[in-house]
Amino acid sequence: MTKVVQIKQPKFFKGDNWIWGICLVILPFSIWTVFSASRALAYGSDVVREPEHFWWIHLSRWVIAGVCLFAVHHLKLSVIKKYCKLPLLVIVPILFCLIVYGEEMQVAKRSLMGIQPFEIAKFSLIYYLAYALSKRQQKKHKDIKKVFWPIFFPVLLVCGIVVTQDLSTAALIFASAMILMYIGRVKIKYLLSTMAASLFVIFSMIVFQPSGLSLARAETWARRLFPWYTGDLPEQLQRSFATIYHSGFLPKGIGKSDMFSLLPQSHTDFIYAIVIEEYGILAGIFLVFLYLMIAYRGVVIFSQCEDTFGGLLVIGLSFLLTMQALVTMGVTVGLFPVTGLTLPLVSWGGTSLVITATMIGMIQAVSQHVRISKLKKEQKLNAG
Repeated sequence: MTKVVQIKQPKFFKGDNWIWGICLVILPFSIWTVFSASRALAYGSDVVREPEHFWWIHLSRWVIAGVCLFAVHHLKLSVIKKYCKLPLLVIVPILFCLIVYGEEMQVAKRSLMGIQPFEIAKFSLIYYLAYALSKRQQKKHKDIKKVFWPIFFPVLLVCGIVVTQDLSTAALIFASAMILMYIGRVKIKYLLSTMAASLFVIFSMIVFQPSGLSLARAETWARRLFPWYTGDLPEQLQRSFATIYHSGFLPKGIGKSDMFSLLPQSHTDFIYAIVIEEYGILAGIFLVFLYLMIAYRGVVIFSQCEDTFGGLLVIGLSFLLTMQALVTMGVTVGLFPVTGLTLPLVSWGGTSLVITATMIGMIQAVSQHVRISKLKKEQKLNAG
């Protein structure tokens, strides 16, 4: 008598248990570090507020992000695949509107009606690319024209718009797309040619400053990319180093940061320095390990997924998330030029937090698809 394996699905938390655990461990870093760093917002604004005001805002955004994660990770892979083109079709017109009507801050337009379109753009592009590449796995791509419009053109279009306002985000999107295309078996000569042409365009934009790119923006790029040109570190890095200097191997204590009011963007771009100061250097190293684990679990899910779209989606999103985290933490300790990127799942944010939660939800949805496929195979083997 053959044994029938019943396919039981978890009612609430589906997908990879490791990723759930990583998110639960990162959550306290976000909640308490933002509470500490948001004191700079409370006392540095025109209207003085209690730090708890911003803490409650952050908590409410985490609730919204959690709802999005929970809802998305319950979706079937076939449903996720069905709408892969929609986010990109919606975000491209919004990016054009951002350039014209966006709110200018530090000589760049990154916000439109309180929303950060660039956060949506990086997710939408990887989402679409996973589908476009999965449809072309059986093709040899000998003609560049056959891969330019469905694959390269969306990348160049999105990055071309974003780079006029935010070089670091454009570079992150471009690098993630190149990695995904390499994994998706696009010819290396096409990728190298595209990277060389893109670097030439960026260099030309900095040197010649075409219309649409302000002089102040070009100077910001040069100052961030070539800090050694003047021989002086940017002020943000100097204060970041000072914040880390005030730390130790063991935790100092929640809310006991001495540098929160002196460190620029302590609640967003440089929140990792506050993490190290309050939780200790060992906690900072542990946080790096958690982000690397997200990439590792993405590789594991990718290797087990028989659906090409699902595998490429997981590897693209997990690498995008991990790469942003590593670059942000690298900026804090001086390994990279100042970028303006936030630390995923930890930094203060609205759009970024929701989009990151959505990406993790999709990774978990694919992981659950892999699990169900395995159980179905096992059921067939036992039935046979």
